[in-house]
Amino acid sequence: MENARVPVPASVDAQDARRFNRTLVEVTRRLWQEEPELDAALSIIVESSARALGAGRVNVWRFDADGMRCLHAVESEAGKLRHNPPGYDEVLWIDQTAYADALPEARVIHADDVKTEPVTADSPGPLAGYFRRHGIQSVLDAPVRVSDGMFGVLCHEQVGAQREWTREEIAFAGNMGDFVALAVEIDRRRRAEARLDYLAYHDPVTGRANRRHFLAILRRELQRTQRQPRLSALLFVDIDRFGTVNTRTGEAQGDALLGAIAA
Repeated sequence: MENARVPVPASVDAQDARRFNRTLVEVTRRLWQEEPELDAALSIIVESSARALGAGRVNVWRFDADGMRCLHAVESEAGKLRHNPPGYDEVLWIDQTAYADALPEARVIHADDVKTEPVTADSPGPLAGYFRRHGIQSVLDAPVRVSDGMFGVLCHEQVGAQREWTREEIAFAGNMGDFVALAVEIDRRRRAEARLDYLAYHDPVTGRANRRHFLAILRRELQRTQRQPRLSALLFVDIDRFGTVNTRTGEAQGDALLGAIAA
């Protein structure tokens, strides 16, 4: 019965539609209020998708120079969802496939039968091998687009039996793909802000605290000694003829020497 088709009505009923809407609202709330780190955000998204769609596997892939790499995965095992099972972080090379060609323009790629749909029929390529290894019969994949282009794909995979995806399920998958893009953008913003904050108080070359950082620490120390008098000291180190290091060996060597002395 491996190839039996799971009967799915042409349109989900009102109860299913409400479940999709509740899921979207809950994921929105958690991403904005909790502001989780990227992996935690992906965990929320894939688990929410798996529960709402009843999919056997849901995972997020990122495009890298060496192919399409899985960042976070969840799979159903004995009725329970398991995050990042052994070997989840595999890499697929999908260049020169119909699937790769369809991604840039597609809102959602849906295949009720991965063996016969032209966009997924990749035999004997890497996609076909991936489907066989995991017993995947149907897929519902949402490309993830961010501000600078294509980031990756959110994949919903039906295991063991084929599945006919409804229009509402396809639309839901596209919305969840948007949440992945949102999580990626939030993570990039957080990293950029952290980098700017770091550069404000550290020298970008040596990685050591800069003058602004030093003055902030000194100011706090002076304020503490005013509230509660205690002995404090400031050590000043001067490097004689340091300019000759830059002129003779170059500024890179001078920066390295400063970093070593500071350490």
